[in-house]
Amino acid sequence: MILTVDIGNAQIKAGGFIGERLSFVLRLDTDERRTAGLYAAQLRELLSLYGFGGVSFEGAIVSSVVPLLLPVLEEALHLIGAPRVLTVGPGIKTGLNLKIDNPVGTGPDLVCGAVGALQLWQPPCVIFDFGTATTVAALDGSGALVGKAIMAGVQISLDALAERTACLPRLGVAPPGALLGKNTQEAMLGGAVYGAAAMTDGLISRYRAIYGESLTCILTGGLSGQIVPCCESEVTHEPNLNLLGLRAIYLRNS
Repeated sequence: MILTVDIGNAQIKAGGFIGERLSFVLRLDTDERRTAGLYAAQLRELLSLYGFGGVSFEGAIVSSVVPLLLPVLEEALHLIGAPRVLTVGPGIKTGLNLKIDNPVGTGPDLVCGAVGALQLWQPPCVIFDFGTATTVAALDGSGALVGKAIMAGVQISLDALAERTACLPRLGVAPPGALLGKNTQEAMLGGAVYGAAAMTDGLISRYRAIYGESLTCILTGGLSGQIVPCCESEVTHEPNLNLLGLRAIYLRNS
């Protein structure tokens, strides 16, 4: 089994591949205070819960937007039996052509998402990743990463409303009850979720004016499931895109 680990700002997502099949997806909270031993214990417990307690690992690969946690998770993966642990960063072969300023500074999450998209679709593509931040990566007709956009995430927007106003409550992202709410909670969720969907629709319209109507628009990330039903544009939903990209990068470096 190949274990793929995507460390985000709020959650760590781990997926196990047996051949081409993604057999399971595990989620842990991102916590820079935890030790490698604690993460290893959590991973062992979750693997056992999903029926993979005795599995043997061919190796593992890690992508992280939280630099301090990268060596911690590397050690944790060795502790649970991964003999080889790769990390996405300078020097690793991804097969992705980066036609942007400062390719070395490009986030590994954007790289993994782009590589994952190219496993499933013909370019051009745009990838909307709804996590702590909302990011967009654009791949031209040759499959090169040619541009990106970064916005505040949906949860960050809701948190900002609660922090910067006297009366609005703190809410988690959830399906909105209506486009126009009849109470404060509905109004906030409708504004945040439908607002993110409308932004997505508007950007897709502009990107299609550049790349043509054949442009594939992919939504991924932990919050993408809330946004997809509210979009009016034709979109494709693949919540585990980064894990697919991580597997492809691991195989390229094997």
